[in-house]
Amino acid sequence: MELDNLDQIHFELMQALYLANQNQPGAPVNMYELGLGAGLDKDSTREAFEELIGCGLVEIVSLSGSVVITEAGKMEVEQASGPPKAAAAEAAPALAEIELDPALSTRLAEAGLGRLRLYSISDAAVAEVKALAAGLYQLQATLGGPAGRELAADLLSLQNQLESPRPRAGLTKEALLSILSSLKDLPAGPETDSFTDRIIELLKRLQPLEG
Repeated sequence: MELDNLDQIHFELMQALYLANQNQPGAPVNMYELGLGAGLDKDSTREAFEELIGCGLVEIVSLSGSVVITEAGKMEVEQASGPPKAAAAEAAPALAEIELDPALSTRLAEAGLGRLRLYSISDAAVAEVKALAAGLYQLQATLGGPAGRELAADLLSLQNQLESPRPRAGLTKEALLSILSSLKDLPAGPETDSFTDRIIELLKRLQPLEG
């Protein structure tokens, strides 16, 4: 595959890997977990990453599927979307309001429910959540017992939203909050602390502004 012919899926995988490496620079990420976050099966994931590796954008570092993004890959992502910076991310809109049918809005108001609002999350926020989910899948794979099963169930709920054409902010937030609750039951350490911080920042951004 030529570099100029990268499609949306290839770029999405590369962007998720880039964001995961931003949190832990140089740390390998399992390509199958990234593929799962993008809604791909194992064969499609392997084919996509083989093409990215062939373009020199990604490097495989283990036979189990661990990959890292190369300098060329970083440049490709940054040229397309700009490097993620805390200030820029804070300013970027993470939510888009979904307009309810006027008749439904009227019925809700008549029922005394006031003006209820429905939000989807932006493509940029989806990419961040997918990168987070890829890391969480790696963590979950190391766990056993109730803790591993609970985190797996939480990730499945999150995955269902990420695969939607318009992921709902409320359901995504609930899944993230449930994951946050699951993390507190795990042994404290730099990895779980990092995930906790990232989830809290995402929850802040997915909170609609008053007004």
